[in-house]
Amino acid sequence: MPSCEIIGSLRHYTGGTHEIRVEGNTIGEAIEDLVTKCPSLRTLLLAEGGDHLRASIALYVNGEETADSRTCGVRLHDNDCLTIALLISGG
Repeated sequence: MPSCEIIGSLRHYTGGTHEIRVEGNTIGEAIEDLVTKCPSLRTLLLAEGGDHLRASIALYVNGEETADSRTCGVRLHDNDCLTIALLISGG
């Protein structure tokens, strides 16, 4: 079962938990399981309608950015670690 690393700025939404085991064969399935377990993350991670990630989200699998972080169909394996990062913008 893959895990999802919860970065510091998101731990407020997970009760302080830094890692959550998630079910799913793809990033999309893992994120759906994550937001089921931590519903307060849903509006932060998913765009309106809940069918895709917000543009301000970057995804990493085992420390490497996914080839296309917009593609939730990227396959996950049992020991993979998914990290979700919030991109900061402004100027």
